[in-house]
Amino acid sequence: MKPQTIPEMSRDQATHLMQSVMNRALDQAFGGHDRTVAAGDQASIATFLPEKLPRKGMGPEYLAELLTGPLTDHIRDYRHPLHFGHQRPAPLVASWAGDLLAGSTNSTVSVFEAGPLSVTVENLVGNWVKDLFSLPASARVTQTNGGSESVLTALLCAREQKQRLAQDMDMRRLVVLHSENAHYCVARSARVLGLLRENIRAVATDAAGRMSMAALTAAVDQASAEGMDVMAIVASAGTTANSAFDDLNTCAEQAALCDAWFHVDASHGGSAILSSKLSAKLDGLLRADSFGWNPHKLMWIAPPSSLLIVQNANALKAALSDELCDASYIADQKAINRVGPVDPIEWSLACTRPFAAIKIFSALVAYGSDALGQRVETMCDLAQELARLIDGHPEFELMCHPDFNMVCFRLTGADPDSRLHRHLRDRMARAETAYLTGVEMDGRFWLRAHLISENTTKDDLSTLLEVVLDLGLTEYELPKINHPKKGICHANSSGTGQQRTIGCTLDSV
Repeated sequence: MKPQTIPEMSRDQATHLMQSVMNRALDQAFGGHDRTVAAGDQASIATFLPEKLPRKGMGPEYLAELLTGPLTDHIRDYRHPLHFGHQRPAPLVASWAGDLLAGSTNSTVSVFEAGPLSVTVENLVGNWVKDLFSLPASARVTQTNGGSESVLTALLCAREQKQRLAQDMDMRRLVVLHSENAHYCVARSARVLGLLRENIRAVATDAAGRMSMAALTAAVDQASAEGMDVMAIVASAGTTANSAFDDLNTCAEQAALCDAWFHVDASHGGSAILSSKLSAKLDGLLRADSFGWNPHKLMWIAPPSSLLIVQNANALKAALSDELCDASYIADQKAINRVGPVDPIEWSLACTRPFAAIKIFSALVAYGSDALGQRVETMCDLAQELARLIDGHPEFELMCHPDFNMVCFRLTGADPDSRLHRHLRDRMARAETAYLTGVEMDGRFWLRAHLISENTTKDDLSTLLEVVLDLGLTEYELPKINHPKKGICHANSSGTGQQRTIGCTLDSV
């Protein structure tokens, strides 16, 4: 008999636990999708949880009941046809199977000797990605824990490049330029690297949410006139705000003029590469020094599953490798006969990373890149259809034509401080019928629909608008008038017919 030095359940108990959870998960994946979420606050959910730290275990049977019972009812259903939430999809079953293997083994991806399979699969997936994007042999694909880590690593490369060119570099003179709609991690990463707040400069965007190339040119010229040195220009290919794609070619030209590192945050829009119909949106991407892509977005893989691609592998290694010389406890860099390929830890800011490549590998092996590309196309086609419905609806206003799979819109009429639209977004976050998010752009707050659920159809788009109207208008008194653009719609209660005002006092919000 093996000694029972640590607690563990029997094989039969483990089988019951795993099968119970798996069956419940499959029921959720292929079930009827009755509601987007069970309404309730944290306090009500907490009633199902042990209040105090268990000093003695309650047993695998209790855990099975907990994980398959009322707790599971409170998980938001990302597969619901009226789920239009954040850029985080329900995972494909194949990637979920790979995730199960990774979680059960805890296989490292830091060094080959400790994780021969995981390192080999990661390197293989990296080669597949290089082929997918037609990257040169000099490029390096490395797994990261998210788009934020990718941006931080890329900006570290940018800083190191500037330092190599000028040993007397003054950090106070370094500038990073990014779109005002860029993910917040760009500014945060620049601050982590020591840049002054005033030198992390947001560039204005156009009406469609894309970085204005005229404003970028002006920002580069201003930095030069001030005697500053542009360290990096960060563009977006699929912004978090509304999935807009910046003009990557012009951004690359501006970066070349000022010897700046050019990084593209393609965390969301990078999945356009899977579709021959959509890949042109990434025109100019290969002119970037680096770019990030998150398969845990529009590749339907559970996070974390992110990639950083650096065109010149030597630039990445120069930014990361120095400290490893003193880390013989992980990988002896001075070994005479090193075994296996170059260790992934040499290409990553993080030491601890999950075996995420197995999820990408599993999805591509099971479905193929073409099928995943078709799903991306379907989401973008649905976004176009939703935009068409909104633009032709007298009760709604479309922010702009969608670039990808997000649509931003709002109720027509006056809501100058957007307080009522924020209230509407909050109501939808608690509703069981449909779910979407919101974003503030151009001084106004917009409802934001992500097309991401594989179960959404064209009919569901009309239903979404009906739900928004129902939740948004039930509290509002909106007499109808003739709208100057869209015909009959609601007006303010004064009956002036000049504008539509939501007839609700702020006190009622």
